[in-house]
This record gives sequence, C-alpha cells and structure tokens, in this order.
Amino acid sequence: QHLRHRPGWSLGLGDDTVRAILRDRSGLVWLATDSGVNIHDATQTALRTVLGLPGVAGGERVEIGALLQAGDGRLWLGTQKQGVAVLDASGGPTTHLRPDRQRPETALPEDIVLALVEGLQGEVWIATKRGLYRARADGSGLQRVTLAGRHPSAAIWALLRQGSLLWVGGATDGLWSLDLTTGRTQHVAHQTHDDAAWRLTDDRVSVLAAAPGDGLWVGTRQGLDRIDPARGAVGRWLASR
Repeated sequence: QHLRHRPGWSLGLGDDTVRAILRDRSGLVWLATDSGVNIHDATQTALRTVLGLPGVAGGERVEIGALLQAGDGRLWLGTQKQGVAVLDASGGPTTHLRPDRQRPETALPEDIVLALVEGLQGEVWIATKRGLYRARADGSGLQRVTLAGRHPSAAIWALLRQGSLLWVGGATDGLWSLDLTTGRTQHVAHQTHDDAAWRLTDDRVSVLAAAPGDGLWVGTRQGLDRIDPARGAVGRWLASR
C-alpha cells in the first residue's frame, strides 16, 4: 500500500514529507508531515488528517517533526516553530506549550522541535534547535535544562533514554549523557576528548539507537559509532566514499 499526498483529496497524506511515525497503543499509526498529522488505521484505506493545533491560526501551516506517546497515554506533537501540543488520550482538552522569546527559561524557543523522550518520572524531554527542555508530565509547564559544560541554546538533533541515562546528540558538539538520578553529565566528542578510544567519528550527531546490552548506536555525518559505556570505548564504522 502506498500512502501519499493527492491535491484535492481529503483522505490522503497532508504532505509527502513524513518526518516521524508513531504506532499508538490502539494500533493507529500517526504520521507527522509538513502539513499537520495524519492518522492511519491499518484496517481502512483512508487517512484522517489533523491540520490545526490549539492557539495556532487556522490558516497557518503546521509542520510536525516529532511524536511521542507517554506512559499515561498522552500524545506529544513537536512542531517546527509553534511549540508542542499535548493531546489527552481520554478526550480531554489539548495542552499547548507555546514558544515565547521573552521567557527563554520557561518557554520553548521559536524554532524546530526535533525529538521527544519520556523521562523516569513521566516528564518529557524536548530537544530543539536552541537547547534542551524538560516538561511536566501533564504538559502544564516546562523549563530549560543546561548540561554542565554545554551552551544552553546549542542545537540538539537526537535524544534517547536508557534506564536513568539520557543521551543527547548535539548538532555540532558531539554526544552528551545526563544521569537523571544524580545529575552527572558526561561528554563524548571528536575534537575535544583526551582519550582517543573515547572519541566520536564526527561531532555532528544525527540519530541515536539502543544497542545490545547497555550499548548505544550513534549516527554521525561521517559514519556510525557504537558506544560501550562500561568499557569507555567507541567502535567505528566509517561511511564508504
């Protein structure tokens, strides 16, 4: 089956650029596109499109770049420049974490939300092109989080949680880890790390994925790395040229 955008057809994809895919607990598939969100039921041939978000003008284009279903069932939708919408699974009101340049510590920036990850206590971590944020589980508020040694507004392309460890993939400054129980921060980078065995192939991290055991796959602009935290080592698979 091929799902695509067809001009004038309301039951197709809102846009052919699909940035994220999520299968929720009911089996519905959510497709984040550059023109809202489509909801696909595998038992049906049509798609339902959600174009607008609370607080966003009806005619304004809503680009969705990140999706998350939290443990309480809430669905989190990260947009390109209009903040984050939190949909209540029980049908309650939608919460909208809006950007506000006047409140950089307690509001999102007017920039792209690139990743969403649930934390240990149900809080949601939000990666943006201007830093890291931690939101309350109910979406009622958030605050900016600055990692020790990292600029607060440095861009983040990827997030992953493994147990109590939050991995943060920087757009230009390598890989960071934050222990959510102790607050301890560690930095793995290509240019600055003293230990050659603990260096990334490239500091431009684009994707993170769990590896067997407690390992971590790190996709960079120059190849694939495998982090072994227990050994303090990085295995490298360079991109062929």
